Amino acid sequence: MSAKKRTVALLSLGGTIVGSGAASTSAAYDPGKLPIKDVFTSIPEVGDMAHFEFQTLFDKGSPDNANIRLLLRTIQRCQERADIDAIIVSSGTDTLSELSTAVCCGAHDAWTKPIVFTGAMRPVTGLSADGPRNLHDAVKVAIDDGTRGRGTVAVMNSEIFQPPFFIKADANKVDAFTGGEAGPIGRVESDVVNFFWGPAQPKCPRVPLKNLDGDDPLPWIHIEYSYLGHEGITLDRLAKQEGPDVCRGLLLAGMGAGCWNEKAGNKIRELHAARGAEFPIVASRRTATGFVGMADIYGLGDSCTRAGYLGPEQAAIVLQMAVDNGWDGEKIKAHFHGA
Repeated sequence: MSAKKRTVALLSLGGTIVGSGAASTSAAYDPGKLPIKDVFTSIPEVGDMAHFEFQTLFDKGSPDNANIRLLLRTIQRCQERADIDAIIVSSGTDTLSELSTAVCCGAHDAWTKPIVFTGAMRPVTGLSADGPRNLHDAVKVAIDDGTRGRGTVAVMNSEIFQPPFFIKADANKVDAFTGGEAGPIGRVESDVVNFFWGPAQPKCPRVPLKNLDGDDPLPWIHIEYSYLGHEGITLDRLAKQEGPDVCRGLLLAGMGAGCWNEKAGNKIRELHAARGAEFPIVASRRTATGFVGMADIYGLGDSCTRAGYLGPEQAAIVLQMAVDNGWDGEKIKAHFHGA
């Protein structure tokens, strides 16, 4: 007796995977132009794997997919429905790491159904388009029994990754993504899903977003990158802000393991003293990978929360959700340092 087909909700956030261009070898194309269902149904045999429900949340390029509440709210509803077994989210790759981190770290305890992110580096109209294969592999992973218990995963170029240790390391190549310090957790070999170890959740800050209603953007968090000769001009402006529409926190992308020069470091400490616990400051690094976790960071002392293995983009989205939840600086620090 054949197994019952599972039902997968496919949420489209636009991007290259549903992009279309006039020339097959041109880098110029319109992201989010094609309906995800049209792209999906063009993939041989994929329709026989499961039943599918399609929803388009965004139809633009990935830099404009900032409605985190809508994404989490839609996933919440899919998790609550008894007739849906798994969820696939297709998105533009420029923000794929941030979006998957938001879902991974913002997941609620009741979310038990697999969530699989995927995207494409080439539009459907391009030569050797990678989107159809990535969608095929995402379906295989979504319906595989071995995916359950892993929370949120991502599938690109036949490799399986686990956010938040999932980063875009190249702007152009098809194999643009890596698993950072964790590496890939598995591969899709032809039609077989191979995980390298049993189900496990990643160690990362857990910040389930409380308010999933409406479309208000998450609080403004500024990311400041360190560089040789940094003068700290933006830091001065942040210290003087007043009123309701102000920056609510700071994410630092420091040199090496989070280091800053003396001048900028002093201004960061002054900013911390001026804005207090209601203005959390999290220290990360500008390198692609690495750990920021020393109790005393060069140039900053112990004035900042440390991001651990999270890069600036991942740590910023976690910080945004924590501030939106109304967490104070000590609670934010406990969650980052506890991970």
